[in-house]
Amino acid sequence: MSSGRRSQSICPEKSSKNVEQESIQIGRSGRRNESQRISSNSSTPSRSSSALSNSSEGDETSHNSYAYDFNVFEPSPSEKKTQPHKDLTWRADPKESFSDWTIAVSCESLEGVDTYHVHKTTLGAGKYRCEHFRALFRSTGENAETVNSTSSFRLEESAAGAFPKMLDHVYNGSCKMNTQSAVALVWLSRRFGVRTLFDEAAEFIRMNMDETDAHVYLSEATLYGDHKIQVAARRLCAEHFSSLSKGQVQSLAPELLTLVLNYENLVVESEVLSQVIADYCRARALDVEGKFLAGITDHKFMPKIHPSEALFLLNLCIHHESDKHRNGDESSSLQSRCIDATKDWKAVFGNSVPPGDRRKRPRRDGGCFDGCSSLSLPLRSELMESALVSASIHDAVTVKENAVLQKELDRLSKKCSTSDSKLVQCQRQLTSSNQRNSNFQTELSLMKKEMSKFHRVPQGYTQICTTYPSQCGEKSTTYGYGACTTCTASKMPNIDGTNLSVKSGMLYPSDLTGESYWPIYYYNGKA
Repeated sequence: MSSGRRSQSICPEKSSKNVEQESIQIGRSGRRNESQRISSNSSTPSRSSSALSNSSEGDETSHNSYAYDFNVFEPSPSEKKTQPHKDLTWRADPKESFSDWTIAVSCESLEGVDTYHVHKTTLGAGKYRCEHFRALFRSTGENAETVNSTSSFRLEESAAGAFPKMLDHVYNGSCKMNTQSAVALVWLSRRFGVRTLFDEAAEFIRMNMDETDAHVYLSEATLYGDHKIQVAARRLCAEHFSSLSKGQVQSLAPELLTLVLNYENLVVESEVLSQVIADYCRARALDVEGKFLAGITDHKFMPKIHPSEALFLLNLCIHHESDKHRNGDESSSLQSRCIDATKDWKAVFGNSVPPGDRRKRPRRDGGCFDGCSSLSLPLRSELMESALVSASIHDAVTVKENAVLQKELDRLSKKCSTSDSKLVQCQRQLTSSNQRNSNFQTELSLMKKEMSKFHRVPQGYTQICTTYPSQCGEKSTTYGYGACTTCTASKMPNIDGTNLSVKSGMLYPSDLTGESYWPIYYYNGKA
């Protein structure tokens, strides 16, 4: 090599296919002349890689060899056919994605181990990196993890199920979360130091938690010790307790149910709550014990027991001796409240087994009967006495009420009888009126028919003067003045349905003044 050249050596790392190292030598003068040649407008730049290594005229020729010959200015045909680039993911084949770390996750409640093949650069130096793995990969000491390139974790069931979601976030910045995984993802983000995942999960909880799923958040927050989420979920459960279904209530662990019921702003009616608690104790009989029963039936939020559940809760109280754990005097005990509820004897004993009936009913509560046959004789006597007193009072009240009702019934019957007599009288009067109206209509019809037989004497009719000459003179006769055809009638009869209102015809003056003229009619009985 000439003394005017400077040699440079670039040594790439060895690939998985053990490509041999190649030295690349480029002459300084050759690079300068080549650059001048490419920028010149007199010639077209060469598209071969070897053109960049050729010296200009007058320089010494050098030969450079490459492991891969890539086109400088545009992709080669083979490059154009290459499949589109895919983002790196832990879900890919570990051999194809060159995974260099393994995470093994196990769960106490489930058998088996889930293995995830990940990449150190993404976990420790990516945009959404884990601070836990970043610190691990930067440590210089050797341990089982670094030697085997494997991290093992034992997590709760929901956290183990949400672990792939956390890895999705670390690789691409997002993950699909729901109510069941949100709290677990908050815990995972804190455990492994993924701040961006924490922000996303916390926002999801703030936007989506309501009374319909608060019981899920309460259980998860208690499991992972997240006090803030637990407080918010407890408040929602207590304020909307009446709207919770049986399944939602029964999904709560005993300590969580106690936590909700002892909330200061619990909203639920006492008797309704006693029914809910009775159903809970039947469904989770193995979880019921004295202190727990005393805690969920405290007189502060359950002062009254529904009569239909009085015997069942009384049996539980005696079986588990819950009144030993009560707070307050004897009147606040669950037993006293249950006995007090038996005053409604119909609701209490309507579906229960009478004391004398020794047939046992099916067990629904893990050891106690709904009836009273399993109670002690003194307690049964107390129940019967309370029920009988209540029944006798009820009967006395019923007798009085029946007497009042009977008196009112008699009064209404008498009133109805009087009303019926008046109604009959009114009906008779109506019938009589209808008959009179019918007779009047008949008479009116006859009168109209008779009136239709009168006809106006037409104007210029002279036969009347021939027949009655005394009425045709100008002097007065016994019939008044004679007929006059030169005047119009000044008065006309007001009779509908006849021809009496015809204006043309002979007239008769009604007085000597000649101011009033009546029309002259003749009667034709055949008309």
